[in-house]
Amino acid sequence: MITVGLLENQEDFAAYRSWESEGGNSGKTQMNTGLILLLTLDPMVEEAMTEALLETGGTICLARTADDAMRIVCSNSSELELAVIDFDHGSNGMTLISAINTCADHHLPMLVLTPPGDEHGRFVARANGAAECLAKPISTAQMTKAISTCRSKWALAQVA
Repeated sequence: MITVGLLENQEDFAAYRSWESEGGNSGKTQMNTGLILLLTLDPMVEEAMTEALLETGGTICLARTADDAMRIVCSNSSELELAVIDFDHGSNGMTLISAINTCADHHLPMLVLTPPGDEHGRFVARANGAAECLAKPISTAQMTKAISTCRSKWALAQVA
């Protein structure tokens, strides 16, 4: 059984923590089912992410604003394994990357999604610590590969 869930409020987080403390997904899959922050207003990104997690496992912590994303990171950073930031949020996206790097209690890999043709945004995101940067629109296959790459980087950071 692979867990794909959507956490949008503190009650969802409390239920997730309770499920995890009772054994959660142990023994049911070899796939990682960690928490992944997703900041987006784009339903296509949300759909690609959900479909990718059907293949890779995981639980989405959905944020619709940069403020919501920061609340998730600051209150749950030790449980997060990846942050996916949709840069349609403009300059808030760059500020958010910096704030996540400051607030997270461990190296949190970030996958940044930018509008088509925004090479400058991808360059700046990488320069500010993004593990992967992709231009939208993004397919499920691209999302799956990027999540796997970011998880590998996260696993290496945990060992170091």
